[in-house]
Amino acid sequence: MIRLFLTLLLLWTQAARAWVGLAGASPHDAERWGLAAEAASVLAPTTHLAKTLRGGRIAARSVDVVEAARAVEALDLAKIHGNARAYVGETHVYVIRDMEGRAWKIGESMQGVNRLGESKRARAQANKLMKQTGQRFETDILKVFETKDAARTYETQLIERFRGMYGHNRLPGNKGNR
Repeated sequence: MIRLFLTLLLLWTQAARAWVGLAGASPHDAERWGLAAEAASVLAPTTHLAKTLRGGRIAARSVDVVEAARAVEALDLAKIHGNARAYVGETHVYVIRDMEGRAWKIGESMQGVNRLGESKRARAQANKLMKQTGQRFETDILKVFETKDAARTYETQLIERFRGMYGHNRLPGNKGNR
């Protein structure tokens, strides 16, 4: 029983550190929300019994080793935000143009496409611009990437190359090099 308790304590500490590192929260938040304690109960390397403290009471449940491995994987993947460069998933680079074909903004998004094949993010921004200016804007997806990092690098290079060719005051929708 003491061995189980020490194993849980060790796993709880490791899970709390991992959760704090991934989510950017304080250790106090991890304890208060009990996420690390819940993760430790699932990660316990035993097939008999895992105990966790939930709201001041002890709960017990059977834990399978395969379930523990899946929980470790889920803990690592669930904490990466879609805006983080570490995000792995389909991300596209898009351009918003006015009706004369002049580029207004170059951006990247992982929100996907609508039923017309347009970027959801670009279409929402184009609609907002139309309300503000009274002009119509069109959107195009330039390239699709597997990671956020690759898309953001391409977006930055494209903006810098565009401004180098046509002047720094072009692309009024882009405040910086993003």
